Amino acid sequence: MLGVLLMHAGRPLSREQIIEAVWGSAAPSYAVNLVQKYVSGIRRSLEPDRSGPAGPSLLTWTDAGYLLSTRSASLDLAEFDSGVERAAAARATGDLETAARAIRGALSLWRGPFCDGLTNPFLAAHRELLAERRISLLEDRIEIDLAFGAGSEVVAELRALVAAHPLRERLRGSLMIALYRSERQAEALAEFHEAHRYLRDELGIAPGTRLHHLYQQILSSDADLVASSVPRTPLPRYPRVPGGDTKWID
Repeated sequence: MLGVLLMHAGRPLSREQIIEAVWGSAAPSYAVNLVQKYVSGIRRSLEPDRSGPAGPSLLTWTDAGYLLSTRSASLDLAEFDSGVERAAAARATGDLETAARAIRGALSLWRGPFCDGLTNPFLAAHRELLAERRISLLEDRIEIDLAFGAGSEVVAELRALVAAHPLRERLRGSLMIALYRSERQAEALAEFHEAHRYLRDELGIAPGTRLHHLYQQILSSDADLVASSVPRTPLPRYPRVPGGDTKWID
């Protein structure tokens, strides 16, 4: 329930909305009582020292429902969004050092999958979205590393990422570049063939134009691959999580 409230921080949620988000069609007949019980527990956790007639200040009841009020600076996702925006602005002007620092700062906020272990569809959808945003930002960080001339030092990380995300051609392409710069041209070419085989077997498609072009560059020992091979284009603007900012919960 705390995860649902955090996804809507700063906006009131009625009891009915909370019940739908937390339990969906499996809501028990006493769900309203459970909401009240959980709200009390959350209030004690958020403000353990608060007592007296003043009442709670972070999780309050309004005419429109329960409202979780929190300073945006205390939300990990708000800090993440800010870091992504700073990185995009810096990369747009060619300031890759600032972009890299902003990206690394944003990635350092990750503490594991959002609400890991909870099977609630509402939370699962947001968990998937946050995981997608993280891996996309990792791709950006690695491409900036390559723009600074990285090679062998990112091979191990890229191999692990490609193994975990074999359909992501950006990662595969970055691995091919890193291997080529490590004087492992044959392995770089083998990565393309592995991508081709995997995409064909799993989806019945071939790698995209960018990966094909990179393959040809490696075959011809294109000198551009030794230096910066990443275009200095703006970072993509990631969609914010529907429902507002939230803290990334272990």
